[in-house]
Amino acid sequence: MGLTQNTIGDPPVTLDEAKQKLRIATTDGETEITDDDDELTAILEAATDHVERYTGRNFRTATYTLTLDEFPEDAIVVPRAPLVSVQSISYQNTAGDATAHTGHQLDTNGIPGRIFPPVGGSWPSTDDEPNAVTINYTAGIASADDVPATVKRAILLFCELEYDDPEPAKAARLEKRIQSLVRGLIVRDTATAGGGD
Repeated sequence: MGLTQNTIGDPPVTLDEAKQKLRIATTDGETEITDDDDELTAILEAATDHVERYTGRNFRTATYTLTLDEFPEDAIVVPRAPLVSVQSISYQNTAGDATAHTGHQLDTNGIPGRIFPPVGGSWPSTDDEPNAVTINYTAGIASADDVPATVKRAILLFCELEYDDPEPAKAARLEKRIQSLVRGLIVRDTATAGGGD
């Protein structure tokens, strides 16, 4: 099994929101201040990635390619949640030919998302080769407005921790608060949901 991230959207917290949290001026009179923008953008990316890995969920839209050696007996559990859509499923059939699969069913409400074979059917047999099954799909929350406030708060606290470089006691408090905010969102089955990787 292999998972490749192909594209990733913007963090759910904007650069201006991070500047406001960190009390960084955005303008000097009529001139926009951008001195720390690159650093802050990198911190926002790292903060979002940290929260996503910790929870096993995507708080921005991303596309992935998942490969499997063969189809499972029942549902395919899709790493990274929530599952939005599946663009394609293809496989090497027993003759070694590349074949598109259609008719599968999606569970986009569950965490993690799942893909089922057609109603009343089963997954086809595959060639005895590694990565015989390829699934291209989209996961994540498309709108920052739909991202939980606790997640945004955790990202902003992470920014404060990285940007301000606080003294050890305050840093420990910030780290504890970040963990507390996202703990309730953790996907328990990290092996199948993609958390903790």
